[in-house]
Amino acid sequence: MQTVIHLLAILGSIGVYFSFALFYNGLCDECFGLPSNYWVMQHMIVTPTFWLVQWLTMVLALLPRFLWVCHSRWLFPRDVDRAVREHKMRVARGEAFLASWSRSTSSSSIYRYVKHFYQ
Repeated sequence: MQTVIHLLAILGSIGVYFSFALFYNGLCDECFGLPSNYWVMQHMIVTPTFWLVQWLTMVLALLPRFLWVCHSRWLFPRDVDRAVREHKMRVARGEAFLASWSRSTSSSSIYRYVKHFYQ
């Protein structure tokens, strides 16, 4: 649920930004005595350079955060990071579950092996 709320907030923020920019740039020829930026956004939004700069800005703004997270998780992992990595490795090797057969009920069952979480 939290991811859906975050996604809606981000998309809403982007939508409000573009709506306001398009509305403001198409509204007034001389607002508050400032130089005219009339229809600038409407002309720029159709150029590929505008969209390239949008994506490049987003990537460059997020890149330091992603590099720091990767650096801290691989070189100096916390206990939680180690536990998650170990759990993923166990699941990949097939050690995270245990299959058994019960003759008394004549049915098979699969039990999740989560003992390592409770130690």
